[in-house]
Amino acid sequence: MGDDGLDALLAGPPIGRRVRSPGLRVADILTMPEDQQTVVNWLIRHYEATPAALAQHLNWDTNQVQAHLEDLLNQGYVYTVDGRGACTYRVKLAPKSGRQMPTDVWQVLDRDSEQANVFISYSRRNKEFVQQLHSALEATGREVWVDWDSIPVAGDWWQEIQLGIELADTFLFVISPDSVASKVCGQEIEAAVKHHKRLVPVVFEDVPPEQVHPELARLNWMFFRAEDDFQPSFQRLLAALDQDLDYVRSHTRLLVRALEWERHGRDMSYLLRGADLDRANEHLAQGEKQEPHPTDLHHRYVLASAEAEANLQDRELGRQAAVLAEQRRWLRVVTVVSVVAVGMGGISGLLLQRARQAQTQAELGHWQARQHLATVLSQTNQPWDALLAATQAGVSWQRLPSDLRSPQGQAQTQASLTQALATIEALSADDPPTTASADLPRLLQRSCAYLTENAATQFSAAEADLYWPCP
Repeated sequence: MGDDGLDALLAGPPIGRRVRSPGLRVADILTMPEDQQTVVNWLIRHYEATPAALAQHLNWDTNQVQAHLEDLLNQGYVYTVDGRGACTYRVKLAPKSGRQMPTDVWQVLDRDSEQANVFISYSRRNKEFVQQLHSALEATGREVWVDWDSIPVAGDWWQEIQLGIELADTFLFVISPDSVASKVCGQEIEAAVKHHKRLVPVVFEDVPPEQVHPELARLNWMFFRAEDDFQPSFQRLLAALDQDLDYVRSHTRLLVRALEWERHGRDMSYLLRGADLDRANEHLAQGEKQEPHPTDLHHRYVLASAEAEANLQDRELGRQAAVLAEQRRWLRVVTVVSVVAVGMGGISGLLLQRARQAQTQAELGHWQARQHLATVLSQTNQPWDALLAATQAGVSWQRLPSDLRSPQGQAQTQASLTQALATIEALSADDPPTTASADLPRLLQRSCAYLTENAATQFSAAEADLYWPCP
């Protein structure tokens, strides 16, 4: 999307800042506080509302809503309309530019399309060809994001471009001497590479491979030069765009959630849980053999989610253990007096049974959380922490009632522990490798030997006290 005018603007001396006309842009929504985002998104969907109606729908205090609306009004993002004796608020959208970018992040992510959406990066000197390509892609029902503007019309233009790159399933780069020389096109490529987006190079004019960005130069190029037949090339392009789409879309969705977590100061409320965490772990496992590979941010986000899930299960396990201990203490007290025991024994037994059931569920949850954590730690090259988590999972598995220990769960537990042990043993040439055929008690015995021997050097006292699995 870069061009000479934009490159000159970026590279040249400082000039007077363009006064921004009031109005809301997509990038503004992404950078405003979460409560204000909620208010704005609701107003966009429902066109207008009074503070009282908005407070009722959001289940917020009216004064809280009024304060947010006044702040948005002062920033020029909303305006008021007087009518029917009540003041209503509407969103004030910024003037429309030639930038075709996504307007609703989660609508894009929730869209269950069988066709990949595309971000096109190009030089404006090749605009006529890009318009032809854009029309052909849109005719197939695809979402296509492209910037037709020659220069940025506001200070948030780059945020909108970044959002388009982040949400796109595929980053399509139009290769020509002009685009290769463009500074802005280079920035767009770097943003796509940073997020490990799937890259598709389309050649409009020949350029020596050594002049092209290395991440594009190593790929198979699609040729749309003047001497090439457009339709056959376009059909090959469509096939490339939709290849492994489920995996690519999973990469995109996980990336956007990770970026949202990071932009909100790594707030725990943005972490993954349950089925979402399961899918994220599956994606990381797939990503070892598929492109685009997960980014470091993908790994950090899933690791933080797994750790939070494990810690939550630890706390629940402790709470259930305390409940069980209290029920046992109470049962001993009531059985001292036989009459009371006769009258309340059934109730005590029922409470004890429920406490044991809760303890079992907590133990099962703890096993699942530690399995998640061991997988992520192994994938992020943290062998000792992975061994600790896998051992914790193994101990929890053995504590479960036999009717809850499925063959599949047993195999998962042993596989996780075997992998963690193999990684540790690979660090020591003197130790024989652990075989996958070893049973769980022997694996646990071996892992506890490693953990105990290396506890002082590999783990803090706090980590050891939290849930040390070994006797």
